[in-house]
Amino acid sequence: MAGHTNGLSARILNLNKKAIFTHCHSHRLNLAICASCNVQSIRNLLAHIKKSFQKKFKDVCRTRWIDKVHGMDTFQELFIPLVSCLEEMSLNINKTFNHTSSTSASSLLKLIIGFDFIVVLCITRNVFDITLPITRLLQAKSNDIYNGLNLIQALKDAVSSLRNTVDEHHQICYEKALKIASKINVIEEKPRTSFISKNRDQLSTELNARFNDTTLKCYKALVLVPSKMIAKVQCSSDTNWKDDVISFSDFYITDLPNPLALLGELKLWEVYWVNFKNELLSNISETLKAINFPGFENIKICLKLLATLPLTSCECERTFSSLRRLKDYKRSTMVEDRLNGLALMNVHTELPIDVEKVINMFAINNRRLCFK
Repeated sequence: MAGHTNGLSARILNLNKKAIFTHCHSHRLNLAICASCNVQSIRNLLAHIKKSFQKKFKDVCRTRWIDKVHGMDTFQELFIPLVSCLEEMSLNINKTFNHTSSTSASSLLKLIIGFDFIVVLCITRNVFDITLPITRLLQAKSNDIYNGLNLIQALKDAVSSLRNTVDEHHQICYEKALKIASKINVIEEKPRTSFISKNRDQLSTELNARFNDTTLKCYKALVLVPSKMIAKVQCSSDTNWKDDVISFSDFYITDLPNPLALLGELKLWEVYWVNFKNELLSNISETLKAINFPGFENIKICLKLLATLPLTSCECERTFSSLRRLKDYKRSTMVEDRLNGLALMNVHTELPIDVEKVINMFAINNRRLCFK
């Protein structure tokens, strides 16, 4: 679908060179995290955690990285009780467990009580926790694109800072590992082998590769939204926000009615919203409704173009999931109107439904089949 030669995005670009292919940002981050986990010690860690979990615990999925974070947090919280339980099962003093369960518990215990396993657990969980706030934003039902971009940039800066101060962060994680190891009577051990690490910048490289394209540059023009613009103006006295809008307008310059007047409109736009007495608007649709008077024609076109750029495909994927739950083999003959109504009710659960009104509507209509 996203192929640059014969994919759907390539065919659309052949029809319109200004069409921008937007790869789901949540999926991009997922791919970056999964690629950074391509280290043997981390793969072993995730495999051992997955083997330790049962149905009552949060699974450590290989593809959905938010499940990795939640699963690893749960595992570390229950690590000491889990070790105690496995020790009791492996010893099997009272013959409570059968031979198969006792053997499996003994083998799993040997895998997770190594000091190197505990160190990798603390380091990996510390890095994954940095990515947790952004997943909650990108996978939410409603999200702020501009805040999402700022959070993505903050994540890239945080990972880069983590790399530059690796000794300090490693010491913190190592102390946590020593504390956990002391509680389960594990001796500190260090491997005597020496090798050159090739994965030090894996996460930073993946993030820079996944989030560095024309789409991200276009999203910077969302600073036109009054609340975002005023916040940036108050934090900084310079006018660099105008450069982001001008860079966006250069890509769509043929769509603007008067490109030469854009800079003047931006200056007036800033003064207009600085002196605005009511509450500042926070999205594109409200902004377009507020400026329905003549003027700001270039800015209106820019806002309309920005309104067509998506951030993620999570909402579409939720629709597909709802469809699989609603139209199963028992409802294979459901008509389209009924299916659309049930799907909308399933997706938009926050909307209130007047049950009495629904009952009255069904009571008015004659639902008997007419065979004449």
